[in-house]
Amino acid sequence: MGLYTWFDKNLWHNTYLGKFLCVPNLAGRWNVEGHTRSEGGKPWEGELRIVQSWDKVRIHLKTQSSHSDSVTASIIHDEGIGYQLLYNYRNQPKTGEEHLTSHVGFAEFRFDDGLKSAEGHYFNGQGRATYGTMTITRIDNV
Repeated sequence: MGLYTWFDKNLWHNTYLGKFLCVPNLAGRWNVEGHTRSEGGKPWEGELRIVQSWDKVRIHLKTQSSHSDSVTASIIHDEGIGYQLLYNYRNQPKTGEEHLTSHVGFAEFRFDDGLKSAEGHYFNGQGRATYGTMTITRIDNV
């Protein structure tokens, strides 16, 4: 347990070791520019927070009208594509947003080589059948 904890807290997020292990450090805050492609389409903005350790990743999204939290998430590396973040989430509208309903969904991002931004898409079901695109840009590292 001691070696694992030391590795998790001090070593894995080293840039070179992370590349060798194919585990990038995505932790931090990200600006989100989204665009709903269904329901007539409309742009939206938010902030994505990625909380990450050596073997876990959680994603939290806050927008003006709701918040989402990941249920499961995975970072994968494909030599032809690069790093991808895939996760399913639960979304909860803020109080007073009567036109929105709670729902579950899925999101997928492909990161640029410098891990400064990513392009992605999402889709929802069970309560809000919408889909769209997102671009995230790193605000800071944690």
